[in-house]
Amino acid sequence: MSDGEKEMMDLDGETMELRKYLLGAEADETVLAGIELRLLADGNFADEVATIENDLIEDFLDDDLNAEESDRFLNHFLASPERKERLKLTKDLRKYSANADAASREIPSRSYRVPQQHHFPWKALGGAFGVLLAVFGIWWFSAKQSDTDRGLAEMRKAYAGTRPIEARISAFPNYIPYSETRGPAAAVSDVAAHERAERYLQDATRETSGSKPYQALGLLYLSDKKFDLAFQEFERALSISPNDASLQSDVGATYLALARNTDSENERAKVFESLKESLKHLELAIGLAPNMPEPRFNKALCLEALKMPEQARSAWREYLERDSQTKWADEARRRLAALDAGPKPESSSEEIER
Repeated sequence: MSDGEKEMMDLDGETMELRKYLLGAEADETVLAGIELRLLADGNFADEVATIENDLIEDFLDDDLNAEESDRFLNHFLASPERKERLKLTKDLRKYSANADAASREIPSRSYRVPQQHHFPWKALGGAFGVLLAVFGIWWFSAKQSDTDRGLAEMRKAYAGTRPIEARISAFPNYIPYSETRGPAAAVSDVAAHERAERYLQDATRETSGSKPYQALGLLYLSDKKFDLAFQEFERALSISPNDASLQSDVGATYLALARNTDSENERAKVFESLKESLKHLELAIGLAPNMPEPRFNKALCLEALKMPEQARSAWREYLERDSQTKWADEARRRLAALDAGPKPESSSEEIER
């Protein structure tokens, strides 16, 4: 048994739940909602989560995460720009400490010898200083919540209890049955939170050179079904991070939503082109992160919309090979069963669930 496995056995239940939450592996919707509420209301709990984030970074750098955890760390945990910065800081500090240690070993020997008991522990002190510096740096980044994170939190509050579009998008990991509405956007449950979300995310796009603020603002416009504005933000994000699997998946979801909200009788060519673009971006996302569930779920939806039932069945089965426990998986099974039962009128996931 490896040291990492032994450490995992020693973790308490809450720590395990938080690690799963941070890696995007927590399937219990009640647990997810409880964690997010506590993060907004309890500063001490937020500090505890930040500590576990730091532990995950250390475990990743020490190769103590298993293959699935490493994949989720890279594709879910590091979706936050601040976590990427903290990972870089920790790497730099480790490198600095290693270089300092190597330099101390290269100091030439003297012609005299100081008795061992009188050696001052410079090396130990330097190591301790490095650790303190790392802890301070990580704490500083933890304490600095970004406008992007605030904007995403407010977006989720604004659309609490609703699923803005049928496809899975990174801003809304929790499962909600989809109730189809064409044309106008889904009802916003908290208008003030929506206004705060837009303000935070617009500020974030002005203050950073990264892709995540543009992606997050695009998702807000997508949820509002303001497709032109959404694509503007996604294009900016793609120009910065074309190999971001989460971003490619969200763009694919946007094209799928556009097709769903286009008059299929009078604009068939536009619907077909949107679905082709959706499939292209979803395949790119799957190629970048084969175990990421969102693009595989959306690919199956897209193939259904393209009236390709055999390919859709295969896509749902591939999805269920990677996610068999969540409520998203339950919907996938219902959709697969509906395909197996033969052609029927289109139904929303809410109707399928009934």
